[in-house]
Amino acid sequence: MKTESKKGKRKLVKELNIFNKKLQLFVSKKIVEYLNVQEDELVSFIIDHLCNKKSTENLTKKMIIVCCK
Repeated sequence: MKTESKKGKRKLVKELNIFNKKLQLFVSKKIVEYLNVQEDELVSFIIDHLCNKKSTENLTKKMIIVCCK
């Protein structure tokens, strides 16, 4: 049973890593599309926000605050 549990956890971790990489590539591509420049900090901020399941309204508010300074 322990072996199956470890295999299941490894599979889940692998799937999450693949998802995070795909999400990061997508967000990076969109940032470059909109800003014409790669912004790693912004990408990390957005990924972190999404992974923590925060609302899109909250993300929008925070981005407005940062971008309008």
